[in-house]
Amino acid sequence: MNRSTRSIRKFVLCTAFALAAIAPAWAQEKAGISPDAGPRAESRAARQAREERFLAARDRMAKEQYEAKAAALALRTDEAAAASRENAALLYHHALLAYREPDPCTAQVLNAVARGGEPDTRVKVYLGRSLRTIELAQIASQMPQCHWGPMKAGEYHLDLNLGIPLRRLSRLLDADARTLAADGHHRAALARCLTLRRLAHHAGVETYNLYSISQSIHTLALLAAVQILSTGPLDARTLNWFKGQLAAVPGTPFEPAQTLNKWRDTELQFWRTRLQGRPFTRDLVLGKVPDANDRRDLSILTDDQLLVIALQAEQRVPGIYGISAPPQLLERAQQACNQYLQSALQIMKADLSYREKHARLQAMVDALDDRALAGDPIAILSEAPKVVELYHRLLVRNAVYDNLATTALEILLVKARTGQLPRVLPSGLPKDLYTDRGFDYERTAKGFLLRFDPNNLSRIPVRQFEFKTPDSGS
Repeated sequence: MNRSTRSIRKFVLCTAFALAAIAPAWAQEKAGISPDAGPRAESRAARQAREERFLAARDRMAKEQYEAKAAALALRTDEAAAASRENAALLYHHALLAYREPDPCTAQVLNAVARGGEPDTRVKVYLGRSLRTIELAQIASQMPQCHWGPMKAGEYHLDLNLGIPLRRLSRLLDADARTLAADGHHRAALARCLTLRRLAHHAGVETYNLYSISQSIHTLALLAAVQILSTGPLDARTLNWFKGQLAAVPGTPFEPAQTLNKWRDTELQFWRTRLQGRPFTRDLVLGKVPDANDRRDLSILTDDQLLVIALQAEQRVPGIYGISAPPQLLERAQQACNQYLQSALQIMKADLSYREKHARLQAMVDALDDRALAGDPIAILSEAPKVVELYHRLLVRNAVYDNLATTALEILLVKARTGQLPRVLPSGLPKDLYTDRGFDYERTAKGFLLRFDPNNLSRIPVRQFEFKTPDSGS
């Protein structure tokens, strides 16, 4: 072998050895791994695949836990909670601390479920991860006492901050009820509606804001129950059980006289417990008005008129003038408010149609601005007087939903006992309060329909509900 041949052979062998040495590093670099990462390095794609497998396993476990535990949890009663003297609000706060906000895609599906849509795997995964929140809320709802803390008229931060979490919690419980029904656990689903009903009762009516939250949860519970009753099938035992529970478990405390008077007293307390402010003078108030035209318009008012307007502003923006309400003015305000509320309550209880009651209450509310401009001291006790029409409207709405659920239950009980839907509504059923007569009832090939408020006095978008019953016998 000559020298040139040996040189070529040596070059080829060296090149081969060099390529063999750098091949692993080149392969790692191609896969996105640093050559210095070592033999246990993991590719980006492999790491992503491993993370996806972990997330999928976690979601699968959450879904399986929900399917295994949710129905039994909804039906569980806690005797210790029912006998407890502790404050349920503390346990609700723990439930809210454990609350998980759904991701945007899941939130969209949850909104669809709340409107009657079918829950999918994402919903069950979310509910599975929220079982601790649901469990704590259920235990809290069975406790007799619930106090959220001091509520003061004119200081709305506490009840407003409480409102958002309570609405989120109620939507979670609503999704649980509807998902249980979709899985065929109808009794458990109705039991979860009762949890919502108890939450509405606990939300209470200490302020108008809390009343608004409470009645919205009350409505949510009733609409979920109607949805569950409408899809069935439900046996007579379950229907009779829920009928008894619906009568026994309180929702929003709809007590107009006690509630409106409580709001009046809370506002009076707001004024009476304020620190003594500066004495009222015209110059003090007019000097705070920046616009010359507004200042000129206010300057022609009497002292009583200007004082009432200044106190209204002080209520909205504490400290703007630094004045307090004189005791004599508060006495006159209380007398005027007492007469106003007495008139409103008489209208609510009167033997009048819903349309007439609405018109008279709204006229009272509309006149409040003129009374304020005239210097009527009722203007500084605005919370209760301004909401009498709205209070009555919400009271009637929830009473109609209650009556609708009761009517549907009685029809379904007739079907369960006889195998046939009644041709007309059974006697003695509660009325549609918008028309002061029974609900519109119609048998269909798949079941039956119930309607209320044909003239849309309530402005409620959905006033017809379809109930499907197998072998309806129509």
